[in-house]
Amino acid sequence: MRNTMSLFQRWMRGNRPRFRGKRPRFHPDTFTMTQATKFATLAGWVTNLRQRGSQVLVLCHFQSTFLQAQEALERAGIDCEVLARRVTEYDLPDVLARSPVGVHLTLAQMLELTSQPDSRADGDRHPPLALIMIEKHPLPDRDAEILEFARNLSAEVAAGYLVSFEDAVPRYYLGERFIHLMQQLGMGDNDLVSSAMTARSIRRSMRKRSLAVTREVPAFSPAEWLAVNYSSTVPPKE
Repeated sequence: MRNTMSLFQRWMRGNRPRFRGKRPRFHPDTFTMTQATKFATLAGWVTNLRQRGSQVLVLCHFQSTFLQAQEALERAGIDCEVLARRVTEYDLPDVLARSPVGVHLTLAQMLELTSQPDSRADGDRHPPLALIMIEKHPLPDRDAEILEFARNLSAEVAAGYLVSFEDAVPRYYLGERFIHLMQQLGMGDNDLVSSAMTARSIRRSMRKRSLAVTREVPAFSPAEWLAVNYSSTVPPKE
């Protein structure tokens, strides 16, 4: 586990991101202690990325999180356009490039994965793109689809998750004892941490628990989703 100033810290060392060919760069999941810190960090990342010429797409799974992110960006004085129509991985770079606003916010279901042959050869004509996912979905396949979408984009891409231990999904799977442990280890409300072990623990628990969902019930918020799709709010035992 290590403290980090930003998920995109290395990204920002030059005038623009460095990539290996056209392969997307996936950054380790970054966690904050509180949701307030998560959204303040989001605003800082977006501002820095825009200053370096990157397009930014902020992704949510649930409407409640979408509204929180929209409010946070507005409060920070960041111009943000809502991507309100479905787009494929081949349409998205052109759609973003045509917009006068370099920051977009949308729900993950607006991204339509076609899984067609790789078209990233023309990525040089698009500005670099940062995908910031600000929550996990309880069904891991939903996040896997986002990562596959990113792999097919015809642009230079960096992507990563910014989540809070206060978010319903990490809190459900990690439990209050884990959060208390993090506090005892010295993690403050304004700190960021990147922990591959924590991310793996959440993914492992989600995969096991999601097998019980045979017919998903849509929900407005992640907390509501957990309540209506799982018979108990007690985290599954390892």
